[in-house]
Amino acid sequence: MRDVNSLAARTAAISLNVVCITYYNILPLVLGGAAVARGLDESQLGFAAAAFMSGLALINFTGFAWIRRYDWRSLVVGGNLVAAFAFVAPVIVFSYPLWIACNVLAGCATGVSYGVSIACLGDSRAPERNFALAYAAQTFLSAGLIFSLPKIAIVFDLFETGQLVAATLMLLGSALVVILPGRGAKSGRLPESKGRVSLPQGALAMALLVLLLNVMAEGAIWAFLERIAVSGGFTTEFAANVMAFSFFASGAGSIFAAAIGARFGSTGPFIVAVCFSIASVWVLWAAGDEAVFFAGVMLFALAWNLGSPYRMALATRADVSGRYSTFVPAMQTLGAALGPAVAGLLVIDGSFLFVYAMSTAAWVMTVILFLVAQRRLRA
Repeated sequence: MRDVNSLAARTAAISLNVVCITYYNILPLVLGGAAVARGLDESQLGFAAAAFMSGLALINFTGFAWIRRYDWRSLVVGGNLVAAFAFVAPVIVFSYPLWIACNVLAGCATGVSYGVSIACLGDSRAPERNFALAYAAQTFLSAGLIFSLPKIAIVFDLFETGQLVAATLMLLGSALVVILPGRGAKSGRLPESKGRVSLPQGALAMALLVLLLNVMAEGAIWAFLERIAVSGGFTTEFAANVMAFSFFASGAGSIFAAAIGARFGSTGPFIVAVCFSIASVWVLWAAGDEAVFFAGVMLFALAWNLGSPYRMALATRADVSGRYSTFVPAMQTLGAALGPAVAGLLVIDGSFLFVYAMSTAAWVMTVILFLVAQRRLRA
């Protein structure tokens, strides 16, 4: 039960990773439902999305104090129960301030379990492959949900349906503690050595910044994908169907990353993924019909999951003690929080041009940082 490389441990960590991040994956539909049923504008929607991701980031920035100290199973049960309550509360009594507060609480609670899943997978012998499998599992569940949610939102509206689905998944995720290890492979202490201890601290800092900028760029697009479609003259139902199909493209990217692992290194696949990401947003900008919009979203989704395992593995390898494992989801979620918030402010008269430009600049910076971090880590 303590071996993070066992099939049971990897299954539990991957499954936990999936249920914890599903709310973020279906967030575009939840935001769209809130816009229609609750009359919220883009700026309010952006901050609501940012509230959830900020909570997730906040708790994981404190992970060095708890991730290697407390039993993982106790952390997961407590976090999942609190998150389920926070998702349900705005359905029972809705107000915008309450939704913001509950999103922060849900983010913090979800972040505990998500941090445990990242630490467990990062401690394994093949983190690239295991992270890729987690992303693949995320895509297939989220694809089914995004395709189904607009069709099952009959008794409840789309906003309420998304909130209740997230709560249900968190409750089901609590059962994974039966096969989840109580501890990881890393102790949380720095390795002992004679003389001066040389640690890749600079590489770790840059790897974490890569995570922040990359997810910020991706989150700025993803959170407003439904609004981007509507601004282009497409319907919400069409956007939902495209987003559902995009998860299959994401799954293809994850499966490809899992298949090749580190066989061809990590720099090449990561740069290819970034090039695809940059190309995708300008395809969306030029989209004049449904086929072009569909192609842009597919390219965007493929690139996201193709590059993610390599940037996450870079950070976990640079963290030799394992004490800062939760900084990986912390930086990712901080980026996911900043992305929608900044994007909401950059939407001018319904145009997303400045959002595309901001994401492009962030992706270019990640390539530079990734290359320098790789060089320092090898040294």
